[in-house]
Amino acid sequence: ILVRQRRDPEGDVSQDLGVDATQAAQDDRSDHWVALAAEDDLAHSFDLLRKVRVDAIIADVNIGGQSGLDIIPFLMGKGDSIPVVLLAPTDDAGERRDALRRGAADVLPKSASIEDLEAAIQRSIARAAKSPPRMLIVDDDPLVRKLLKVTFEEEGIIVVEAPGALAAWEIIHKHKINVILSDLYMADYSGLDLLRNIRGRKIRIPVILLTGRPTEEALQQARELGAVSVLAKSGDLSPVKETVFQVLENLELRPRSRGAGTA
Repeated sequence: ILVRQRRDPEGDVSQDLGVDATQAAQDDRSDHWVALAAEDDLAHSFDLLRKVRVDAIIADVNIGGQSGLDIIPFLMGKGDSIPVVLLAPTDDAGERRDALRRGAADVLPKSASIEDLEAAIQRSIARAAKSPPRMLIVDDDPLVRKLLKVTFEEEGIIVVEAPGALAAWEIIHKHKINVILSDLYMADYSGLDLLRNIRGRKIRIPVILLTGRPTEEALQQARELGAVSVLAKSGDLSPVKETVFQVLENLELRPRSRGAGTA
């Protein structure tokens, strides 16, 4: 079940969610929530998540022979931080720990009351809103990575490092990443190769490229592949910082230190 906080109590649910009401979905018109019920099929859930913006997801641990936990890597691939609350047949402490370790926001037994479920959803949404954004920095120069890491960690951003495109690809599949800052030219594969692979897999993580020697051909390719920007490497990191902050603002994410300093 895909859950969205009700922002317009009088609005039409299908319009609010941006989907056709004739699709296989039903709505729950409560005072606080709009709920869109997906079929007992992860493929249908994934299809809805490509079209609908939601605040939380309620998933059965077992969905037609698949695991509700499989939704989490799909969301990571899309660059989404939507909390997933799992419903388990029993209140097993070991299964709960495993699900939380794998990224579930909460785990409740199916016997839980509606009030307990709503409270879990509200807690999960609140925690997700407070989570700092996560950036992946990709560069084969360790000194550049260290400089960028220190710079953005001071701004309240969680930074994950990769020494090349292959390592970055592994990280993208294992970690929640909101924005990627990558060198254009590296020893193994280029930043363009990484960007091409990301777009080819329909992963919607914003990518900013850095280079010390931009060429018109590289700039054109980057634009065609959907790079946010191609920025020159220099001692002045202001353009890089402002571009990253703009991307995070567009994603409605705010670094903690930056949010604390604004009215």
